[in-house]
Amino acid sequence: MALHLLAVRLGELLRERSCLHAHETAVRQLYPGSGRAKHAYMWAYPLNAFDDGQALVVFACQASRAGSHARAFL
Repeated sequence: MALHLLAVRLGELLRERSCLHAHETAVRQLYPGSGRAKHAYMWAYPLNAFDDGQALVVFACQASRAGSHARAFL
C-alpha cells in the first residue's frame, strides 16, 4: 500500500508540470503458469531537472503501446 501511495504522489508531481514526455520500450513479460513470455511495454514518464533541480521518472508496465495508456496516466 505504501508503494502505491508513493506512485500516486509521483504521478501527481509529474502532472503539475507544463510539459511532459512519455517513452515506451518493448520488453518480454513472463506470464505465471503459462511458461511463456509475451510482448509488453514499459512506459517511462520522465521529469527533467531543469525546472527545479529534481529529476524524476515514473514507470508503468502495459500490455500495448496504445496511446490510451498514456492518456489514462495523465
